[in-house]
Amino acid sequence: MSNLGPSNNSEAIGGVSPARRWAIAGLAVVGSIGVAGAVGRNAPGPGHAIVTVAGSLLASGLVPLAYVLAGAGYARALSPLYRRAADRTPLQLACGLAIMLTMSQLAGLAGLYQQWLAIATVAIGLGLLGEQVWRHRRRARLPRLEWPWLLGAPAIGLLFTAASMPPGFLWSSEFGGYDVLSYHLQLPSEWLRAGRLEVLDHNVYSYLPGSVEAAFAHVGAIYGLAGRGEGLVSGSGAAALAGQWLHAWTTLASGWLVARLAHGVLTRGHVGGRARALLAAGSGTIVVATPWAIVTGSMAYNEMALVALGSAALLAAGDRDAPRAARGALTGLLVGAACGAKMTAIVFVAPAAGVVLLAGTPARRWATAALPGAVAGALMLTPWMARNAAASGNPVFPHMARVFARGHWTDEQHRRYALAHGFDGSAVDRLRLLAWTDGSAEPGARAVQRWRGAANPQWGVLFVVATGGLTCGLWGRSTRRQSGVFAIALTTQLAAWLALTHLQSRFLLPCLPVLAVLGALGASRCSAGRRGVRTAGALVAGVTLVQLAFAWTIYGRELGGAPASLLGLPVEAVRGDADGAPRERSPEGYVFHEIPSDETVYLLGDATPLHFARQVLYNTTYDTWPLGDLIRADPDDPGAWTRGLGELGVAWVLVNPAELGRLHASGWTDPAITPERVGAWLDTLGRPEMTWTAPDGTVARALYRLREESDR
Repeated sequence: MSNLGPSNNSEAIGGVSPARRWAIAGLAVVGSIGVAGAVGRNAPGPGHAIVTVAGSLLASGLVPLAYVLAGAGYARALSPLYRRAADRTPLQLACGLAIMLTMSQLAGLAGLYQQWLAIATVAIGLGLLGEQVWRHRRRARLPRLEWPWLLGAPAIGLLFTAASMPPGFLWSSEFGGYDVLSYHLQLPSEWLRAGRLEVLDHNVYSYLPGSVEAAFAHVGAIYGLAGRGEGLVSGSGAAALAGQWLHAWTTLASGWLVARLAHGVLTRGHVGGRARALLAAGSGTIVVATPWAIVTGSMAYNEMALVALGSAALLAAGDRDAPRAARGALTGLLVGAACGAKMTAIVFVAPAAGVVLLAGTPARRWATAALPGAVAGALMLTPWMARNAAASGNPVFPHMARVFARGHWTDEQHRRYALAHGFDGSAVDRLRLLAWTDGSAEPGARAVQRWRGAANPQWGVLFVVATGGLTCGLWGRSTRRQSGVFAIALTTQLAAWLALTHLQSRFLLPCLPVLAVLGALGASRCSAGRRGVRTAGALVAGVTLVQLAFAWTIYGRELGGAPASLLGLPVEAVRGDADGAPRERSPEGYVFHEIPSDETVYLLGDATPLHFARQVLYNTTYDTWPLGDLIRADPDDPGAWTRGLGELGVAWVLVNPAELGRLHASGWTDPAITPERVGAWLDTLGRPEMTWTAPDGTVARALYRLREESDR
């Protein structure tokens, strides 16, 4: 592949050379990191923030960056699919990400978590990429950096700063990273301990495709964590931060891929010259500056991998230069990879990419493009579906249990899972949540619970901009067709959100590339002539600055107005110092330091075991509760429950009363687990060995030792 960079970008742009623009951009990012470190109470200051983030980049950011770039080397094997595409470089990067995610998943299934093999996999990919760059070195030039990317520097600085903080604290919309502690990083930790990727009956999320989580495990294997009991938070926790950095790099890739997507769409809409370049770069910048992208992108999540691969799928689908069969196969491959990153891509990315693919194909040739795409997408999902089918008899467990099989779950468990992941309101209620607040939310509820759709502050003004862009785009003759196509694509995504999800704002993230493209098409209507270019640039700058204002305001309110207070805190500090006073330690620290590693601790209520850094007995609320089974077997004998847990090897029970109460009130917990029944049982265990109190004075955690009745 020869187009590693534009061929006409070595000249000065606006009087500033490309190299100098890159230097200015780098300094702007560093300055933004310094500002992020000075925000709020107990802020460490700019210098401390810059040094901390730089150290995090060196210790945790370079390995995942190498992982992403290595994929571009391997993607050369797929070059027949994109060789004739109009914009090959972004497709190579996206195909590379798809390949690396698939390789990580297959390596995990085969139990190949050896450190040398994980390193070799990345090294070979980097070598292939390096050889390609060397071969085309005479034509390769420094990529052009349009000025809208400079406006994105504060977003990148904030993204990098947040990615350098310990997982499980920042971003209240994600409840401090509950899902990270429960499965995004917890599953890779358990897979590394076991030496292979496997489904876990105590954690239903292990039945999801999990290719991004497999990538986290791959990175952990590079750090030599296979077989280590502490998992990704082993030692300094550099591997846990590497998961966050991997997602941060993917977020930046998403912005660039959206920019290239917008460039192609604007070209088909007959928008050219400086206006096209500015609006394309502005689309990518606005995506990166959108608060939802910064929030999720700085955590060890999988959303932005879906956005990156979904953007590339839309780019491939709309490329008229590629042969139809190759275009269809490439689109299907990228859609399948997006589904592997997050299963909701099946309803959010596949239909949208299908609309764009068929819109650019004569109706009589639809099968020529669609069939290769369906085959390629199915092949990408085969490892996941085969794994699930072998484990549960259901290739998409826990979904479609009535069609395939219910697996190891009871009907009651499937009911609880459906209750938690569905919405039973009317069509009017659904539409209201898309555009406005949730009237049933409790007073004082978090913004993410009150604003569950497009009006959530973490969207900024992107939906408003896209709506205005769609109106203007449909008005223009040259942009009408492309605006219509992407309007239909957006309609399929909104319909999927309304009908098939539990209506959470974060689940709209696959709409990011479509929204950005619609905004760019609308802005292009006023971009004719030199004055029009200035107007388009002003629109890009205005929207970007508004998005940044939302993002930085949200950041400033985190952790009670002290968001930067975590900078420099090592991941291992969550467990407490080994020489510290036991009563000053967190529950995770007490369990790690005070309880022998061969004694099992049962987490009752909690399903976020990552920072315990050891093998504990736990379950998600939808999975089988060990105590629940014991209660059903002997409803009136608490002593039998204690003996049953002892037979499971449990020596300690760490109880979270508030979480048990919340889960019971929501109807998401095992019906046998009630606060009253658990309280009566705990009374039979005697006084707790240790308690931790919440800010309001109530008991947040209580640790009990299981003893024989004769010992009490």
